[in-house]
Amino acid sequence: MKGKDDFLPKLYLMNEQEIDFEFNFSDVTIIEADGVFEEVDRLFQEGDDFYGKKIPLGYRKKSKTSGLQNDPEDWMIETTLTIDSVYGMGAFVIHFFSDRRVIIDAYQSSGGDVYYNPDLPALSGWVQAKGWMPPQPALALVKSNLEFWKYHWQNKIIDSPYLDEVFGERPNMITEEMLAQEKKGHK
Repeated sequence: MKGKDDFLPKLYLMNEQEIDFEFNFSDVTIIEADGVFEEVDRLFQEGDDFYGKKIPLGYRKKSKTSGLQNDPEDWMIETTLTIDSVYGMGAFVIHFFSDRRVIIDAYQSSGGDVYYNPDLPALSGWVQAKGWMPPQPALALVKSNLEFWKYHWQNKIIDSPYLDEVFGERPNMITEEMLAQEKKGHK
């Protein structure tokens, strides 16, 4: 079985020195389950009252049968998260949903550089390693800083239905020249 630290994201500096990230959540369910989706879902299925909360009507999915009923198994966890690293501390308000979605509702970056932001790649790697879908910023966040979120969407760090709709298919960041060099190196 993998240990807790096996899922912590690592980024590397130019000299290949590891950067460690420390994740601190406010929600007891995420903490107890070590963020693993299957464990979080199991805790909700067991029905312990102090875990998370049933999701408010505005977040619930419509039933496929009637279009009006809410699935009683739906849940949402709202948690604050800080990610500490050598670059500083990034702060988030995140919603984790029973359908594996992760919505970033609020975000304060650990740095001011849009092109080098360690918080979002660390979060994205962490949630996906734990069985969740890639994080999605809330629509209001995207609209408040379109270029920032578009950059991270284009680099496939985050997903965004809004950006998919506005900009269409994401560009393939791998060029033919890069593929040719990779093939050359593997011969």
